Amino acid sequence: MRLKLKNVKNISEVELNIIENKINVLCGMCGSGKSAIGLALTQQNLENYVTFGKNKEDVKVEIDPKDYCIDNCEIFNEESMKYISLDNKENERIYNIIFSDETNLEELRNKISNEFSKIYAQKSTFDKFIQDMDQVIKVLNKRKISENKTSLTASSPVYKIQKEQEDPNNKFYINFIKRNNINYVNWLNEGKNNNNFYKVGKCPFCGRKMTESRINKIEKITTIKLENYQIISDASDVLEKVNIAVPDFSRKKDIQKLISDFEKRMKIYVFAKDLYKTIESYSYGEFDLDKISNIKIPKELLEIYSKLYKEIKPTLDNLKEIRKEISILKSRTYKIINNSIKNLNEYLEKFDINYSFKKLSYNTNSKTASIQLVHNKDKLEGNSFKCLSHGEKNLICLLLFLLSTKKQIIILDDPASSFDDNRRHKIFNLITQLSNDKTFLILSHDQLFAKYAVILKSKQENLTKKNIGEIQYLINRNGNIDLIKIEEKDFEPLDKHIENFINQNKDMPYYRKIINYRLLLELKRNKHNKKHNLAYGYLSAILHQKSKEDILEELSKKGETEETALAAVKKVIEKDLEKMPDNILEKFDYNELTNYEKIVWTRENLKVEKNKKSIKDELSEIVHHNSSYFISLNPYKYDIFSNWVFEIIKSKK
Repeated sequence: MRLKLKNVKNISEVELNIIENKINVLCGMCGSGKSAIGLALTQQNLENYVTFGKNKEDVKVEIDPKDYCIDNCEIFNEESMKYISLDNKENERIYNIIFSDETNLEELRNKISNEFSKIYAQKSTFDKFIQDMDQVIKVLNKRKISENKTSLTASSPVYKIQKEQEDPNNKFYINFIKRNNINYVNWLNEGKNNNNFYKVGKCPFCGRKMTESRINKIEKITTIKLENYQIISDASDVLEKVNIAVPDFSRKKDIQKLISDFEKRMKIYVFAKDLYKTIESYSYGEFDLDKISNIKIPKELLEIYSKLYKEIKPTLDNLKEIRKEISILKSRTYKIINNSIKNLNEYLEKFDINYSFKKLSYNTNSKTASIQLVHNKDKLEGNSFKCLSHGEKNLICLLLFLLSTKKQIIILDDPASSFDDNRRHKIFNLITQLSNDKTFLILSHDQLFAKYAVILKSKQENLTKKNIGEIQYLINRNGNIDLIKIEEKDFEPLDKHIENFINQNKDMPYYRKIINYRLLLELKRNKHNKKHNLAYGYLSAILHQKSKEDILEELSKKGETEETALAAVKKVIEKDLEKMPDNILEKFDYNELTNYEKIVWTRENLKVEKNKKSIKDELSEIVHHNSSYFISLNPYKYDIFSNWVFEIIKSKK
């Protein structure tokens, strides 16, 4: 398969060959254009990715064979993380998981957020209702009501009044209250308790002598316990805030209505608190299907607060539709993982991730099934484990992608950027095991995938079945692309690359030889060894282009000669070097240098202002091998440095 691409992102033009039914590797530095190639293979409309300064008409994408179908290609990249939800369930050891290869979970999250924002617009109304109900609960119920409970407890004044009404012995004063009212009873009590007339048998209000029958009647009436009645009567303002009326205490139906009205409002109260609690938890990143599914609007809201009901009902209906989508994904997740659960758990073990996928029972009511990711030591209660790291979540996402995709062409864009070398090697082995005659294109800024590929390709050389295709290095210099084939011999220890280059170019001019000898000595130098320091100082002085007289004088001050310095060079890097010529730059030609050598030359001849010291620092990093790989691609053949460095050495030509 051949791809021709023009004017997409930072690629001016490239022609890439991909061997079908094999694993292909394309590596290059960050920003070299690998992702643009992934886009071209997976998207039809590239007008939003036009190279700066070009028009959409300048974009050209040609793929051979002509019948290439984008629908048969799938890419794994940073966007793929949006297709998996890993949310903590109850504790750090259990995760709920929802995975999709079609529906973007981020879109579902956004839909839910939009609906929640509409509900949140009513929060002030609900907050006032909750505050008012908190006062009502305090009045009507002496003890705290348990969470999610909607009924009054037995200690409630309302229930005590109801119990009194049901007692046959209290029939007299219930009838009395019915004919008069509770205020009349209160009036009699005040007269009886606060007036000396009553004690001598006189009416406390008019002073006339009372009959024995009248006294007995007052005594009987004033046995009525007013405390519970008074509590409710005094709370009329509080009850009115939530549209509950103070009852006619003589009517059992009124007492029952008070209880019923309270319970209806408690259902709204519990609903409102749960609703906003769910919204708050979701704002912290939760994507819990169970919590979303439990948002059910009580019919009492329509009955009591119809306007509020009409405001949020459409939104909750929309959430129901979203729940259906999530249920479908959850069921699909179950099927995907269930079909590969043994392999998945084996890979988790190989990758040192101490979790396993566990199947939960199928829910016949909701017609959904689910999978949880559970820590292997979850049964040890009291143990606390760290949550999955970002890299481990990426790896689980990659595993699910590789084991679930049914596409023939698979692009992996930097699939192991968060992992150590050991896991990267295991990921490459996993890809080779799952290749199954599929076409893979691994895009990576990491040289390791190319190294693994060339080693495996070499091992398969004499085998009938081979699954490694093209292995190439992508160099992008301001849109101008070079594709260089990578072979096994291109991976060596860095000092071996330098030695090979010196051996292959024995007739190089003197100063060019100094450049490469110094590069080699950087890797072999031992600062605690006198001969090493002598050789390093001698080569460095020549590299810095000091005069011959100054160098010999400096050697003399240290009790050394040029002969002893040359012997030290021979001892350390095992290379012969002639004495310094009068003109160290004789026959030296900058244009003959590789870019790797030009970096050394440029660093020695670059004069920069203090505020631009970082330019020279980056060149020094390369010259001193401070960030080099022990085993790396040949730096003489591959430009393993940034465009910034390339522009510097180009300008100092």
